[in-house]
Amino acid sequence: MKNFQERALVIQDRINELTLENHSFSLYGSQDFIEQSKKIASWMNAAGLETSVDNIGNIRGKLISNNTSAKTFLIGSHFDKGVYEDKNEGLLGILIGLDLVETIKQRETQLPFNIELIAFAEEEGTRFNYNYLGSKVVSGNFENKLLRLEDDRNNTLAEVVKSLHLDPEKIKEDAIPSENILGYFEIHSEPGNFLSNAGVPVGVVDSIYGQKRIDCYQMPGIYTKRRHYYS
Repeated sequence: MKNFQERALVIQDRINELTLENHSFSLYGSQDFIEQSKKIASWMNAAGLETSVDNIGNIRGKLISNNTSAKTFLIGSHFDKGVYEDKNEGLLGILIGLDLVETIKQRETQLPFNIELIAFAEEEGTRFNYNYLGSKVVSGNFENKLLRLEDDRNNTLAEVVKSLHLDPEKIKEDAIPSENILGYFEIHSEPGNFLSNAGVPVGVVDSIYGQKRIDCYQMPGIYTKRRHYYS
């Protein structure tokens, strides 16, 4: 059985493997995105999880309990990235989650609940300027009108989903009913440096900010380019 340091090195090696060729940037639906998806799915399979890709592109690995009435505890994070984000962004949460379920499998620990590890396909909204598409699907909050979202080349979300050989008409079938969810856990690298400057290795989040995005257009005859503002 690996000790904690060995497990940490495996996690960091996997992050390096995922980000080496694409310099940590993975745009939803791109070839880099596809290659990362395949690699993460292969690790879930190797860990003995029941692995699948849902119709938005989330990679989902299930560890099934012997308890037939078990609820599901979710572990996850996202693997899409913005251009300027650290390579650990999102991937750390996925791969620590993978380490946890690998260890549970290796120890043959029987849990009274299911675990589902989810690598969310689209959180940042970099391509379609709309956040949390992957988690909206899982939580049952996805609306079909979102399939009409367009990127800067006028490709719709529905078209990109189909290019990934997924079915936009079945997206809502991938939701997990709230009554079946036991809880959700995510480890995430700190976006800033507050904890680091304070010498605190770990912080526990008790609240989180939301995001709102608007499209602003300047007057015709001056500029017509659309600009996005984030808060």
